Amino acid sequence: KNCSPRHLHQKAAIEVPRRLTCILSSHRTCCFFSTMNDHYHVPDAASVPFNITQTQDEEPSPKEKKQKRGFKIRHLSPEHARTNDEIHTTIDFCPVVIAVIDTPQFQRLRGLNQLGTSEHTYMNSNHRRFEHSIGVAHLAERMVKHLDQRQPNLHITEKDKLCVKLAGLCHDLGHGPFSHVYDGTFPNRLNAYLSRNPELMECYDGIPKKPSKWSHEDGSCMMIDALLKELGLEIDTSKLDEPLKQIADGVSNTSFRVYDAYDIENEDNDEDTRKKPNTDLILTSRDWIFIKEMILGKPVEQTMPRGLWRDHESGYVGRPNRHQEFFYDIVANRHSGLDVDKIDYFARDARRVFRGSGEIFFPLIEEAVVAWGKCSRPEKCFYCNEADPTDHLMICYPEKCAEMCVGFFHHRFKLHSSVYTHKTTQASTFMIADVMTFADPYFRLSPYGASDNERGLPLSRAMRDPDVYVRMRDSVIDLIEFSQDARLEKAQEVIRRLRCRDLYKCAAVRKLDMKNDTDVAIWKQNENQVEQDILAIRGEHDGGRVTLNPEDIIVEKRNIHSGAKEDNPLSRMRFLPKCKLLLLTKHIDALPLAAAMPEKNFVAHTPIANQENSIRIFCRTSKAKCDLLSHAFSKWEEECEEQYSGNIQTFCEGIVDDAPVKFNADGEEELLTQEEGTQNGNFVSPHPNSNQNVDSQNENRSPAKARRKLKHGENWE
Repeated sequence: KNCSPRHLHQKAAIEVPRRLTCILSSHRTCCFFSTMNDHYHVPDAASVPFNITQTQDEEPSPKEKKQKRGFKIRHLSPEHARTNDEIHTTIDFCPVVIAVIDTPQFQRLRGLNQLGTSEHTYMNSNHRRFEHSIGVAHLAERMVKHLDQRQPNLHITEKDKLCVKLAGLCHDLGHGPFSHVYDGTFPNRLNAYLSRNPELMECYDGIPKKPSKWSHEDGSCMMIDALLKELGLEIDTSKLDEPLKQIADGVSNTSFRVYDAYDIENEDNDEDTRKKPNTDLILTSRDWIFIKEMILGKPVEQTMPRGLWRDHESGYVGRPNRHQEFFYDIVANRHSGLDVDKIDYFARDARRVFRGSGEIFFPLIEEAVVAWGKCSRPEKCFYCNEADPTDHLMICYPEKCAEMCVGFFHHRFKLHSSVYTHKTTQASTFMIADVMTFADPYFRLSPYGASDNERGLPLSRAMRDPDVYVRMRDSVIDLIEFSQDARLEKAQEVIRRLRCRDLYKCAAVRKLDMKNDTDVAIWKQNENQVEQDILAIRGEHDGGRVTLNPEDIIVEKRNIHSGAKEDNPLSRMRFLPKCKLLLLTKHIDALPLAAAMPEKNFVAHTPIANQENSIRIFCRTSKAKCDLLSHAFSKWEEECEEQYSGNIQTFCEGIVDDAPVKFNADGEEELLTQEEGTQNGNFVSPHPNSNQNVDSQNENRSPAKARRKLKHGENWE
């Protein structure tokens, strides 16, 4: 009102350059600022054409008022941030990463132990999934930048790098309390408990059922959607190549983009004079589906039905071009299992547990290359066919890295053996699973601001609602402990034992030799069958006052391996000889074909066996029952040996301990035939299948076991 026309014009020329009109429809006036003349004009409202007429009877609804007013959005600051890390020293954050980290969905990871219950065994192993996720994002960015520098022919964009980094950042968002306890031990224990107590199923009436096949990777995709919703954004599958859909107040959808140095230089400039972002740098709905696919290791079924996977060039939606398939090997490698996720947590876990160790396998990042390779797991590949495996553009390594890869997989075996499946760790894991099992029928968790009766869900079905799942931390045990509900007394008793470190005891262990027929037969039994067989053995202790019941026994079938079960994990990797490394800069279609390396090239570095199988028996109750359980397990072992070795003995009737042997051309022992035995003055009764090769080495002369190991053909049973 107090401004002269000249001053008003100057102010308008600064704030709204190149804008000629501004229509304020709510006041039915039009203010016109001319950039050519030194005056302004406010016409009469009657002279302004206005086609919308509104009467007092047509009061807009609150929703219409909201849509008319628009959303309150904020733009991300282009400033980068930096933090320190015990493994990677320093880690840089871009604005998009900062926005993701500062959400409740990601901050929840501060309340999840990386190693679950391992702190009951190693007191320093109390690091969280929060720092691990940030470390994986750092390594993922580092690897993709290395690939871009070494092979510019891959045409990796800045947006690709940001998507790979976000996939590493969000890959563990779906983990539940105590990490793998929630999606592994707990559901198995709960199913067994409810089958023995079917009356408890009434507690779940009216509650959505748990998905039949659910993993923490599925939970991560769910939490990504919740995270974007927290920021006022949503993935729009109908407009994949456009920015995220703005659904509420929050971050501007155009702010989720790649930031460069120019953004920092022009941070203090006015919004209208600031450089407009390149639309090619803005993250679209397709990019976030790409992030989900990198976490899952397969296409998202909501965006592409299973039957249509082979109709697309690569089978993916995020990056459908086959030339971009290698991106999916960086965070979760479905081919070899060697990815930045394992590189980070191997180093981080070893640093906390063993103190002083825990070095990053940096050559596995710096030596990585992209080349074509035959699918190593066609039976598991979503795109391939077991009978017709195809070539994939995948992460490969020079042949000189083979020994280091052997060491990497051996390090995996060591961690699983001495840390992840340690008997004390497993005992505390079973206790946490029992706490959640006993509390699940009665305990309810609700979203913030809601009562338990409104949207409360049991622990086992919290993944049905992301607003409930965001409250699922390790501290849920504290909520159960301090609850006043009398029905939780059984769960609270287990918590009290855990606080006093009165852990379940490991009563017996049997390590299995998978080349022994008796041990193979034992391993094929499921845990429930082993439990029933042990309970069937009538035993008593302390004058009959101590007996066993199902609630006393926990049977664990323990299998630890190097990453490929009984196979050598290097058989799933693809290597390039030195002469082919020069071809890596050619066109993508002309990149060399990598192949599996023959085992003879690194036989001295290969272990005798790649996996270890064992059966462990834990006792929940007193020491007296633990002793009785140990005795019953020994009796069960003897019965198994008599039962299964007796079957083997019937095939070996004519074989005696002193049967003469000979050595074949390969240096292996063979039984002499009847004619050869007769010539040498010894007699061997004819084998029922005389054309079969029989190994005469007697590994165990116990009468309860087979005398000989038989190397039989396909039709021998």
